[in-house]
Amino acid sequence: MSADDAPLRGAWVPLPDEGHRADQQPSEATVVTVEFFGIPRQRTQTASVRLRFDHRPVEFRQVLKRLVDVFPAWGAACMAGDQLAAGLAANIDGARFVGSGPEWLTDGQTVLILSADAGG
Repeated sequence: MSADDAPLRGAWVPLPDEGHRADQQPSEATVVTVEFFGIPRQRTQTASVRLRFDHRPVEFRQVLKRLVDVFPAWGAACMAGDQLAAGLAANIDGARFVGSGPEWLTDGQTVLILSADAGG
């Protein structure tokens, strides 16, 4: 089986143990799941990743920056400055596409990153 034929598995970015005890307040962490489709999936070689941030809420560009840190090859191919490259789109929870303004994410949300061109 070639690398192109290998099944894609979701990547897991380890979430540090928060040391949460029953008598402590819950942490202010935000976990965002990112799913990749088309060219972004090819560049990351994974279907999804979970990212943890130590604050709430998280701005979409912070997610992109973390993705570049985790997947440098993806960043080189799929980013233009601090934005997605032309031909790519991001969607939040399958409900709305990310526009040019700030987009705030909360714990448990899912970001879909996909090729915006047909056949991509």
